[in-house]
Amino acid sequence: MSPVSLKLSVPAGCGRGIFPRQLRSDGARFASLDANAQAKLRSDLVRLWSRHNRAVGNSTEVSAEYLEIIAARG
Repeated sequence: MSPVSLKLSVPAGCGRGIFPRQLRSDGARFASLDANAQAKLRSDLVRLWSRHNRAVGNSTEVSAEYLEIIAARG
């Protein structure tokens, strides 16, 4: 697993407008959700990011581990 750090120049509670722009790979899936599901996901992510935010002031810094698995048929 590789450590990653996501740094944004906005507070963690400012989730409106960040998603899915910052999470490009999940943008199509996010767009496929209805309005209620999008609001719930956005709320859950803001709560998670706020809880783990290590930055001070009007910014966000969240660290995590990233595991990439590539499978190939041989």
